[in-house]
Amino acid sequence: MPHIPQNDENEADSFSARAAAAPVLPAVPPFWSMMALLALVAPLLAGCQRSEDVGAPGAMVDLKVGHVGHDHHTALFVALDNASEFAEESGISVQVIEDRKFYELWDRGEKVANLGIVKVGGGSKMPTAVAQGVIDVGLGGVAAVLASIDSGAPVRLVAPLHSKGDLFVVRTDFPATTWREFVEIARTTDRPLRIGYKNPMAVAKLVFEQALQHEGIVFGGDLARAGIQVHMINVKGEEKLNVSLATGLIDGYAGNNPFPAIAEHAGVGRVVCEAAADPGRLVARKPGNDRFRHPQHR
Repeated sequence: MPHIPQNDENEADSFSARAAAAPVLPAVPPFWSMMALLALVAPLLAGCQRSEDVGAPGAMVDLKVGHVGHDHHTALFVALDNASEFAEESGISVQVIEDRKFYELWDRGEKVANLGIVKVGGGSKMPTAVAQGVIDVGLGGVAAVLASIDSGAPVRLVAPLHSKGDLFVVRTDFPATTWREFVEIARTTDRPLRIGYKNPMAVAKLVFEQALQHEGIVFGGDLARAGIQVHMINVKGEEKLNVSLATGLIDGYAGNNPFPAIAEHAGVGRVVCEAAADPGRLVARKPGNDRFRHPQHR
């Protein structure tokens, strides 16, 4: 089985550059397109069955879809729960066998697959599950998938699922309220600002670091680095982001919802701007004109 990189800082840096050069993907599709994608995948998997079974009476494709279990993958369950409504436009629907676990996938009155929904781990665990055949389709972050592809794993990127959900959060008493203000503070502060992230492969971290690079801000995980202005700290788990923020271990973090929303609800953090992906561009923005972009697209 191909080696799937885990949490290595040097590998994360290389995948940051790799993500920047990734091909432009189509715009984020409507919810019903999730069902359309699965309906398209099913016949392809049928080709992997034994030749004597393909086309035989009763032969059916078993399609396993993996998700991480957080709100970035809500589209999957919105599509499943509202399949009958989306079917009016797409012609694709599901029949529930066991809610959240097993379904039948139908395309214009014809059953095309038995659909299994599987919760898998985040990061490299999702593409690993695809490579090992545990699941056929996986939902997850682009950095881990690119790492898997670069290591030779038999996986590929198909389409974006969403374009928002990654955010830059700071303590409630932190003086910056916009990206530009944060940059100015980073340039003039007497001590490095401490910014957390959940793991080295986190997409929000990669977007954030590319923005720092564009602004000319010196950053890294080693305080011994000369002139460092932003100290990047691995808190080792998304559940530790808000704890680290509340206890003062970090001044802010780049991370995905629901944790930024929880930070604001609990009164321990404030969202400065979004870290989102426009088609073909890595972008972080605050509603209005305040935003930062990947340097290749400024």
